[in-house]
Amino acid sequence: MVFDGVTVVVLLIILASTPVRAVSGLGNALIAMPLLAMTPIGMKTATPLIALIATILALVILVKDWRMISHPETALPSGRGTGILRC
Repeated sequence: MVFDGVTVVVLLIILASTPVRAVSGLGNALIAMPLLAMTPIGMKTATPLIALIATILALVILVKDWRMISHPETALPSGRGTGILRC
């Protein structure tokens, strides 16, 4: 498989922003988007690309940390909706 220069630059930008996203949650938006907008792929391609990568990364983190989630607290927002509708 042969990669051209643009593909390598895009992959390096994504590789650099992903650990920041995993730690702080803002790596894709703050690091990758401005850098990808300056590449030949442009904003119209960079936006859905970063959205797809962010979704996949969030699912990977969710699957990895699933057992550490306290499930009773995750049911709380649905109970709030019921309480709001009663008022």
